[in-house]
Amino acid sequence: MTQNMAYFAIIDEGAAMEPVPIRGWTIIPLTQDRKQADGTITAHSLTEEELHQQVTPHMPAGSRAIRLHVTDEDWNARPVVNPVLSKGGITQGKTPSTTLRDQAAAMMLQVQQQAAMTAAMGETFGPKMRACVSTLRAILDGSDTPTSLPTLPARPTD
Repeated sequence: MTQNMAYFAIIDEGAAMEPVPIRGWTIIPLTQDRKQADGTITAHSLTEEELHQQVTPHMPAGSRAIRLHVTDEDWNARPVVNPVLSKGGITQGKTPSTTLRDQAAAMMLQVQQQAAMTAAMGETFGPKMRACVSTLRAILDGSDTPTSLPTLPARPTD
């Protein structure tokens, strides 16, 4: 199978230690049509320097492009969620862990949505829901550091 494209990973300029997070992707054709003096058009194979010159305008400031020597199949099968460069290949990076405080903030958004619906229905939070909200507030303000989140009651009025 003939390779028609050059594949690039965009990484942060200062990235040095592996695994290196990939910030974006760019694909450049390996050939470019050129018009000859006689009017005919021929395909010209681009050099590595010409490929990099075509990639550069598409990169954000503070980044650099790394040419990936992969097949079309490898490119199409690459991980797209949290990809990293490691040992010359594209791999799935570790998913960053979410802190308990971040989880509590997400849960508090759910509680706030339930609060709006509960109020709209003329109801109030029950004792279990109020206890849950108190625990979430304590986690968010740092006055409590449990190892897990409270469990939301089945109904806000519980």
